[in-house]
Amino acid sequence: MSPAFQPRPGAGIPLAVLAFGLALGAGVAIANGLEFVAAPLVAASAAVCVVAAGGARTGYPAVFIPIAAAWSEAAVFASAAWLLGGEGNHAAAFGAFAATTGALAQSYTVARGAVVGVDVAEGPVRQAVRAALLAAALALGVLEAALWPIAVLALGSALLTFARLLRALAPARGGG
Repeated sequence: MSPAFQPRPGAGIPLAVLAFGLALGAGVAIANGLEFVAAPLVAASAAVCVVAAGGARTGYPAVFIPIAAAWSEAAVFASAAWLLGGEGNHAAAFGAFAATTGALAQSYTVARGAVVGVDVAEGPVRQAVRAALLAAALALGVLEAALWPIAVLALGSALLTFARLLRALAPARGGG
């Protein structure tokens, strides 16, 4: 991340809280059927999470920020599940649940790696990518169609992140 976009030391946690607040606002908008209003809030929440993570590679913020980012995603996906389940579209609601599961699993793995001192990069489909896809789906009014592809990407990325952590924690192999 360029120095211009790195937060001051200690700013990561307040930024993560701000991101969560934006995500809650997006969730309320989605639950009330205002997907177009939620789109910029989802994008802003993800952008703030990216900035917060840029300044927190070690210590307590490195553990907290990926978890807070996942909570933000979970708030948005839960509201989508609420809206779609209430409309009787249980398949799409389950897609939102699956996307939440992938986001939480990935952030947990990154945070767990930080706890044990291993910097595990997120899988190829980071939170910002999932948020961009979700924001676009909300803006275009195709939320239902986008949830399962986002869920598959989130779950696959979580599995790749977990595999990276396992490789990093595996004892060194070789003769000796």
